[in-house]
Order: sequence, then C-alpha cells, then structure tokens
Amino acid sequence: MKWSRLVIYLLVISFLFSCRKKSEGFSEAMLLGRWQLKSIVSKDTEGTSVNSDKQDFGPEDYFEFKSPDILTVNVEEEISQTTWTLIDENKRLLINNAGSIALPAQGLDIKSFSGSNLELYSKSVNGQTTHEVSFFLEKK
Repeated sequence: MKWSRLVIYLLVISFLFSCRKKSEGFSEAMLLGRWQLKSIVSKDTEGTSVNSDKQDFGPEDYFEFKSPDILTVNVEEEISQTTWTLIDENKRLLINNAGSIALPAQGLDIKSFSGSNLELYSKSVNGQTTHEVSFFLEKK
C-alpha cells in the first residue's frame, strides 16, 4: 500500500512538472525601454596580428527601443531615429542605420541578456581578416 502511494505521488509530481510552460526565450518586450550604451569593444584579427579597441560612453548615450519597431539612438549628442526588428527566432537584432554608429548589415547576435544587462555581438570574416564587435548596454 505504501509503495503504491509513493508511485502515485511521483506520477502526480512528474505530471505537474511536465505541464509547466516552456520558456519562450528572448522576446521583443524584453528589449523595450531605454538602455544606456556603456561601451563598444572591437577586435580585428589578421593572421597573427590582433588590434583591440574599447570605447566607453556616458550616461547620456542610449538606445531606446519603442514598440512596435522604433529605435531612438543618442550617441555623443547625435540623436537619430530608426527601426529595429528581432530575426532568426529572436536571437539576432537587426537595426537599420543607427546614425554615427556603424552596424553590421546582418544584425547583432543577442549574446547575453540578464534583464538589466545586454550584450550584442557581431563577427564577420573576410579572407584572413576577422572583425568582432560587442555592444554592452544597461537597462535604465
């Protein structure tokens, strides 16, 4: 009798856990709002030669994602408005012309997201040359 009760409890518990909604992953709603641009880190590699650069930004530099697809970018006192969309099953962010910031045409991978921190990443290879860039943003 005790053994059958234990089996029933285990079956009920496993059923409850299996019915939980699966995570939908990254969504458009998670991006909405103002994100302070903290830094941009770039790295160029050609053969064995590596050139890295980091540019830090102040509290007045930001990306503001608005619904449905409007993006306001303020970098070094230059404000521009453009459009954005999530592509590749919400794993990549495509931004059309962000003013003074050069963005890759293929978009930026959402490399990491913690709710208040966002890292966008791009890597392109052209022959022996590799260009990598990471954008670090913080939710405000």
